Amino acid sequence: MTNVLLDLKRDRSTRCAPPEILNGAEEEALKDVEVLLGPLNDITLEMSGDKYVTLSKCIPLVKSMKAVSTAVSRYQNVLIST
Repeated sequence: MTNVLLDLKRDRSTRCAPPEILNGAEEEALKDVEVLLGPLNDITLEMSGDKYVTLSKCIPLVKSMKAVSTAVSRYQNVLIST
Protein backbone atom coordinates (compact mmCIF):
# COMPACT_ATOMS: atom_id res chain seq x y z
CA MET A 1 0.00 0.00 0.00
CA THR A 2 2.80 2.41 0.87
CA ASN A 3 4.51 1.78 -2.47
CA VAL A 4 1.34 2.64 -4.35
CA LEU A 5 0.94 5.88 -2.43
CA LEU A 6 4.57 6.80 -3.02
CA ASP A 7 4.21 6.08 -6.74
CA LEU A 8 1.16 8.34 -6.89
CA LYS A 9 3.02 11.08 -5.07
CA ARG A 10 5.90 10.89 -7.56
CA ASP A 11 3.64 10.76 -10.64
CA ARG A 12 2.24 14.27 -10.93
CA SER A 13 0.45 13.48 -14.21
CA THR A 14 -2.35 11.76 -12.27
CA ARG A 15 -3.34 15.01 -10.59
CA CYS A 16 -6.25 16.94 -12.00
CA ALA A 17 -6.27 20.65 -12.49
CA PRO A 18 -7.96 22.51 -9.64
CA PRO A 19 -11.56 23.55 -10.31
CA GLU A 20 -12.26 27.09 -11.37
CA ILE A 21 -13.67 29.37 -8.69
CA LEU A 22 -17.29 30.38 -9.25
CA ASN A 23 -18.18 34.03 -9.56
CA GLY A 24 -21.04 35.56 -7.59
CA ALA A 25 -23.66 35.15 -10.33
CA GLU A 26 -22.81 31.48 -10.82
CA GLU A 27 -22.97 30.85 -7.08
CA GLU A 28 -26.40 32.50 -6.85
CA ALA A 29 -27.64 30.46 -9.82
CA LEU A 30 -26.48 27.24 -8.12
CA LYS A 31 -28.26 28.23 -4.92
CA ASP A 32 -31.45 28.82 -6.92
CA VAL A 33 -31.10 25.43 -8.60
CA GLU A 34 -30.63 23.80 -5.20
CA VAL A 35 -33.84 25.41 -3.95
CA LEU A 36 -35.75 24.29 -7.04
CA LEU A 37 -34.42 20.73 -6.97
CA GLY A 38 -34.86 20.24 -3.23
CA PRO A 39 -38.52 19.15 -3.48
CA LEU A 40 -37.64 16.69 -6.26
CA ASN A 41 -35.04 15.17 -3.97
CA ASP A 42 -37.64 14.86 -1.22
CA ILE A 43 -40.06 13.16 -3.62
CA THR A 44 -37.38 10.76 -4.83
CA LEU A 45 -36.44 9.83 -1.26
CA GLU A 46 -40.09 9.32 -0.34
CA MET A 47 -40.78 7.06 -3.31
CA SER A 48 -37.60 5.03 -2.96
CA GLY A 49 -38.09 4.38 0.73
CA ASP A 50 -40.70 1.70 0.18
CA LYS A 51 -40.69 -1.52 -1.83
CA TYR A 52 -43.73 -0.23 -3.68
CA VAL A 53 -45.48 3.12 -3.71
CA THR A 54 -49.19 3.16 -2.99
CA LEU A 55 -51.65 5.36 -4.83
CA SER A 56 -52.25 7.35 -1.66
CA LYS A 57 -48.63 8.53 -1.90
CA CYS A 58 -48.56 8.97 -5.66
CA ILE A 59 -51.28 11.59 -5.91
CA PRO A 60 -49.71 14.09 -3.46
CA LEU A 61 -46.25 13.44 -4.90
CA VAL A 62 -47.44 14.11 -8.45
CA LYS A 63 -49.07 17.34 -7.28
CA SER A 64 -45.79 18.33 -5.66
CA MET A 65 -43.92 17.57 -8.87
CA LYS A 66 -46.39 19.69 -10.81
CA ALA A 67 -45.85 22.59 -8.39
CA VAL A 68 -42.08 22.26 -8.81
CA SER A 69 -42.47 22.21 -12.59
CA THR A 70 -44.57 25.38 -12.45
CA ALA A 71 -41.99 27.09 -10.24
CA VAL A 72 -39.19 26.13 -12.62
CA SER A 73 -41.15 27.47 -15.59
CA ARG A 74 -41.76 30.77 -13.80
CA TYR A 75 -38.09 30.98 -12.85
CA GLN A 76 -37.07 30.39 -16.47
CA ASN A 77 -39.42 33.14 -17.62
CA VAL A 78 -37.89 35.55 -15.10
CA LEU A 79 -34.37 34.68 -16.31
CA ILE A 80 -35.34 35.10 -19.95
CA SER A 81 -37.00 38.48 -19.36
CA THR A 82 -33.98 39.92 -17.51
